[in-house]
Amino acid sequence: MSTTRKGDGVKKGQRYQNSWTYKPRLHETKKSDPSTVQLAGLCPRCREIIEWKIKYDKYKALSAPRKCTLCGGRKVRLAYHHVCRKCSGEKELCGKCGKPARGTEATQRTLTEHSDHQQQSLEEETVTNDCI
Repeated sequence: MSTTRKGDGVKKGQRYQNSWTYKPRLHETKKSDPSTVQLAGLCPRCREIIEWKIKYDKYKALSAPRKCTLCGGRKVRLAYHHVCRKCSGEKELCGKCGKPARGTEATQRTLTEHSDHQQQSLEEETVTNDCI
């Protein structure tokens, strides 16, 4: 009988180590390229998930439009999205998870518009105060 217990041995490394990174579409002859997909209106986490799917060739495009979970119309044309662009833009939601999007481009755009509007109102107030 042996005196060593199961699991006490040192684990070996990986048997075959990759010498280069994975290259998606290495031998592909089709012209479709999922890296041209626009990832606007997503929260940072969902954006990273879809970018990973594109990078490692796991992204599958939709063949037909999907129903929006908010308005019910068949307007969702991007894969892995559940909210159409119109609803996500109006309600400032992530197009994939549907949660309030804090880091999306749409939110950043509305924030910059809001700050521009505030700057203009401040400038108008200073101009009116100078005239008085």
